[in-house]
Amino acid sequence: ANQNAKNEANRLAKEKANQNAKNEANRLAKEKAKQNAKNEANRLALEMEGIGESKRLFNEAQKKKEANRLAKEKANQNAKNEANRKAKEEEAIRKEKEQKQKLLSKILNNSKNLTNTNKMSFLKRFEKGENFDTIKKNAIGKAKELSKQRKEKEEANRKAKEEDAIRKEKEQKQKLLSKILNNSKNLTNTNKMSFLKRFEKGENFDTIKKNAISKAKELASQRKKKEEEERKSREKEEANRKAKEEMIAKKKEEALTKKKKEDEEKKKKEAENKKKAAQNTQMRASLTKKVKETQMDQKVKNKLLNQLKNYSVQIRNVAPGIEQTIESEKLNGNYDEAANKKKRQEVKKQLATYISTTYPNMSKANRGKYIQRANLTQWRKGILTGSQGMEANKAFERIKGNIRENMKLKKPPPPPLPQKNKKIHEMIFHFFFISTGRNIST
Repeated sequence: ANQNAKNEANRLAKEKANQNAKNEANRLAKEKAKQNAKNEANRLALEMEGIGESKRLFNEAQKKKEANRLAKEKANQNAKNEANRKAKEEEAIRKEKEQKQKLLSKILNNSKNLTNTNKMSFLKRFEKGENFDTIKKNAIGKAKELSKQRKEKEEANRKAKEEDAIRKEKEQKQKLLSKILNNSKNLTNTNKMSFLKRFEKGENFDTIKKNAISKAKELASQRKKKEEEERKSREKEEANRKAKEEMIAKKKEEALTKKKKEDEEKKKKEAENKKKAAQNTQMRASLTKKVKETQMDQKVKNKLLNQLKNYSVQIRNVAPGIEQTIESEKLNGNYDEAANKKKRQEVKKQLATYISTTYPNMSKANRGKYIQRANLTQWRKGILTGSQGMEANKAFERIKGNIRENMKLKKPPPPPLPQKNKKIHEMIFHFFFISTGRNIST
């Protein structure tokens, strides 16, 4: 509607301009004719001095007047014809432009792909006077391009919907398969994962479903058979347990009788040992002085002193072992605690590097157990413990040898001596060596 109003305003403005041009041409023609008539009248008045001459001049004036009238009419007609021609020409141009604009609008509106912005762009180019055929060609090209893009987008959306439908169908089948698998009490997680992986790889759903049901039935049969075997086994074990309990009760009674006899013998032996200990006071005093004067690990020194204070063991039985321990502890260097700690920290770093290079697949837990063994200053075998060979400067080679041996035999690292049970172990240690008279460092 705005465009039509604009076109009508342009047309009226052009018609008004044409009319103004026509009126101006007529005005100029009239003024020229009046001036010519006036001039001629003046000339005739001057010439008409005689009666006879006046008539002649009058006639000439009438002829000229008529000629001027005819010239004026002809000029007016020519101006009118020219104005009409221009008006018709402009009207033809206007109508042609309107027709082209309608055709361009029709082309633009026939496209489902051109936006209003696209359409306005082509119409503005036409209004500015750009070549119609070029604009038409560009508009058709743009419409084809957008149509192609729309079709490509629609195709992509169709494929996406199709893929989404396939995905949803697959999810539904997977949920159903998972439900079937989880409803079975006999399928293991390994069995379930096997069927799910087959489904993920694209194997036929009905085949997998059939196989899963068959496997569940097979495992159910195996479970029932195993339960029956276990029931029979439990019955047998129960019979064996009762027989074993009877035998244990009998052995326990025998053990109590034996222990009573051993306790009596032990009391007798302790009395004899106390008697012998009294005879070895001088030797104990000498060894005690030697232990106190020897520079060694304070823990080992305390153990030796406690052993010397135990008068239930004859001094001649433990003296060789104490002498040997004194000589051994002199060489250990364990008394230098600061250097010892520093060296053991270096050993930990060496062990970490050695394990990560030689046994990269060893678990973190086992690595930590081996590395922490660098802190040990005592060895243990059963209830036996000692310090020989446990010094810091020998720790790396000792632990490395243990690792090689355990990895070869596929054995885990031995656990360290628990700190909370250390006093208990020390009591067992003293009791064993005092009662047997063996060397504390071996």
